[in-house]
Parts: sequence; C-alpha cells; structure tokens
Amino acid sequence: MQNRSIPKSKNSTQLRGITGIFLIVMVFWAVSSVEALHGLVFRYRLFILMMGILLVACVFGYRLWEKKLSEAETVMGIFLLSLLVRGMLVLILPYNLAQHDTHFFGAWEGDAIGSGHFGYIQYLMKFGKLPDFDPRQVWGFYNPPFHHILCALWMKFNHLLGLGYEACAENLQILPLLYTSMTIYTGYRILKEFSLKGRALYFSFGLLAFHPMFAILSLSMNNDPLSILCSVVAVLYTVRWYKEQKMSYILCIALAVGLGMLTKLSVGLLAPAIAFVFLMVLYKRRAEIRILMGQFVCFAVVCVPLGLAWPVRCKLLFDIPFNYVQPLGEGDMWQFVGDYNLWQHLGIPSLTPVLRNPWFTGVPADQHNIWLEMFRTSVLDEWTFQLPHKPYILLATVLVLCGILLGLLTCILFIRMLLKKEVMDRTLKGMFGIGWFGLIGSFVKFTFDYPFICSMNFRYIVPTLFFSVLGTGIWLKEKRTRKTGTTAVIMLGIVFMILSLALLMAYCLLFAQSDVQNL
Repeated sequence: MQNRSIPKSKNSTQLRGITGIFLIVMVFWAVSSVEALHGLVFRYRLFILMMGILLVACVFGYRLWEKKLSEAETVMGIFLLSLLVRGMLVLILPYNLAQHDTHFFGAWEGDAIGSGHFGYIQYLMKFGKLPDFDPRQVWGFYNPPFHHILCALWMKFNHLLGLGYEACAENLQILPLLYTSMTIYTGYRILKEFSLKGRALYFSFGLLAFHPMFAILSLSMNNDPLSILCSVVAVLYTVRWYKEQKMSYILCIALAVGLGMLTKLSVGLLAPAIAFVFLMVLYKRRAEIRILMGQFVCFAVVCVPLGLAWPVRCKLLFDIPFNYVQPLGEGDMWQFVGDYNLWQHLGIPSLTPVLRNPWFTGVPADQHNIWLEMFRTSVLDEWTFQLPHKPYILLATVLVLCGILLGLLTCILFIRMLLKKEVMDRTLKGMFGIGWFGLIGSFVKFTFDYPFICSMNFRYIVPTLFFSVLGTGIWLKEKRTRKTGTTAVIMLGIVFMILSLALLMAYCLLFAQSDVQNL
C-alpha cells in the first residue's frame, strides 16, 4: 500500500506544477492581448522587473530567516525568476525578431500565403489542410506539421476573440514560452529522478532555468521549442519506465517521440538510446517477455504512425527523400565554410573572433569552427540580443567566455559520470551515453553535409545540455567530491547565471522597436 502512494504523490505534484506553469503563462497571454496593458509593460518594464525580483528575494529571505525555506520553495523561486525574465522578453520583443527560417506572413486578405514557418502557419490557418502540392516549392513547408498546426489553431482562437492578425501573430510567442517553461520543469523532474537535492539540485536546476538558450527558445517561432520539449519528456519517461515498467510510462514515451517527430524528425535521433533501454529491460526480465512484448507493441502502434506519417506521405505523394533538408539558396552562400580543412573545423579554436566581436557576424574567416560556434550560439544564438552599447558588448563577451569554460567542465563531468562506477545504473549510463554521443555525432555530420555557419547552431543539440547538467549534479551530490573543485565549479556557475540574467535584463531594458531583425 505504501509503494502505491509514492507514484500517486509524484503524479499529483507534477500535475500541480504543470497547471501552475500553464496558468502563469496564460497571464502573460492576457497581458499581451490587451493593448493598453501591453503598452504599460513596455513603458514600465524596469519597474516590473525590479519589483518581481524584489518580491522573490523578499519571500526567499523571509523564509530563510524563519529557517522554513523548503526545497520546493527554493526551486519555485528559481523557476519564477526565470519565467519572469523570459516572459518579459516575450512581451517586449516583436514576434519577427531574430528568428530562424520563419520568413514572413503574406497578405491576410485572399489566398496569398507567405514563406517559411510563418507562411506554413498562415497556409494551415487559411485553408485548414496540409499542403496538397510538393512542399519543396515553398521554403520551410517540408517540415512536419504538428508545431504549425498548433500555431494555426492558436492564431484562429485568438482571432475568434476579436484580435487582429498582427496581435494574433504577436501572441504566437506565448506557445514557445509555454514549451520552454515546460521543458525546464521537465528537466527538474529528471534531476529528481536521480535523487538530487540541496546544492546539487539548486545549482543544476539554476543552470537550466537561467541558461540564455531557454530565453532564446522562448522567443523562437520555429519548431525547435516543441521538438526539444518532446525530446526531454521522452528522456524523463524512459528513465521512469526503466525503474518501473508501467504501460502509462511507455505510452508517454511513444507520444513524446511520435509527436516530436511529427514536429521535427531529428527527435528520432534519441530512438537508439531509448531502444537500448528497452532491450536491456527485455534481457533482464526475459521471464516476463510476453508482458513486455505487449507494451512494445502498444509503443509501436502509437509511435510509428505519428513519427513516420509525414515523411511517408511526402515520399509517396512527392517522392521526397526521408532525410531531405531544404538547400540554402544562392543568396545564402556568404555563410559557406566548406573550403576550410578538417582541423579548422574540428580543432581547438582561437578565441580571438569572440574577443573581437561576440556577435554573429556571418564572416566565414571568424566563424568556421564547429566547437566555437556551438558554444557561442548556445549563449547568444545568431542575431538575438545584439545591441551596440560597449558595456553591453563587454558583458556579452565575458558571458560567452564563461559559457565556454562552464560548458567544457559540464561535458567533462558528464563523461566522468559515464565512466565512474556506482554513480548510476549501467543501463541508464548507456542510454545517456548513446543519446549524448549520438546527438553530438549527428550534429558534426550535419555541419559537414551542410557546411554553412547556420548549421553549427547549438539549437540542434539542446537536449545534450540536460545530460551535461545531470552529470554535474551527480558529481556535486557525491560526498567524496573535493571541496576546492566543488567551490570552483559552483562559483563559475553562479557567475554564469548572474551574467546571463544581467544580459537578458539589459536587453529587455535597452531594446527599442527599431532594433527588429529577421533571419
């Protein structure tokens, strides 16, 4: 009886967390939908940010003074501060700022459609059906449609409430804000699956909550945020299913992978890691093979049709290859880096380009090294956060350098986790190892198959961040960890979090509507 109450309590806590996140994000949606409130937020953004931070700090301080500050309250404070900053960015920045492959909406009157992800959303909203033409004819239409369907339905709902099309487009940003908030929360649930608590939990969760990548994703109108959420949910439920082979868990994995691939096919890159867990459980519990095979059949019935529906449709109707990626046009050849040798791509990079200019410049001579671009874009993306103020540029430069050092350390600690005995079950080590190295290997291959600066963006491998952070948290949890090393890593992480918050808040305060850029 006692064993049954534990999952129930966990599920109840998780449901409350998801409900709370949804309600808070809906508050941001309500503010975004009322023009007067939206204008007040833009005008008094400094006051709102300061009051929000002060409120969290006061509650935090009071509970600490009472010696009643709980783990749940600490995690909630970290999360709310992160959500406040990301939500303010969503309210203040235009929907078409520094996007990836979104292009533009066409005229809303008549049958005109735009291009890219925006055009795709507009097509689905106007015509209510999947493209009945070769999707390669319009940029971005080759992508699986789940993200775009949700966006079209959300725009339709907002329009039914009486909002104009421009306001509906602005409100599209609420969806990635919700997705990234759910992703961060799912990351917390993964950390708890490995019994992280105290400083190990707060530090690891803080790295996720305050990482600039999730601010970038909160503003991203392409299919990245939803696909990353699906990937992380799949990892969480694979861990849970390994511990307890419940049908509900394996169906959650199936839905996460299936809907993830219906959002972006690259979610399928986690399939080998998940399959490894399935095979290991099948081997360990081979006496119960009939029960497990029944679960695997249910998994396939849900996952395979969802995950393969779009590529199979495109193959049958338009003879589009399963691994098709739309080539860049001649106007994008300025990003080409295929002329550089293997060492220049994969060797130890010089930090001179970052010290000279931390932003995306599009100059192949400065931005051809995969590792440097991977770390730089994990913090600053490409066009996001660019402003000309010298103190701000210095802040961005220091943040990138700090991010590179911290990123290397977390990767080392993750690999250490894989190699060291007794810190994690070997099957789960295998899953994380296959997943991490599989994503990195696929990423490197992709940069060589499509040798352009934009191919080296960290957004393609965001799930690896969760693996590295988990490795760091487990290292901090170990009692035998040396205090000197622990202090150094924690201090570096705290500096990174403070710099990250400072950059995001500075951009929020300094941004003017004239700064709009679109990619």
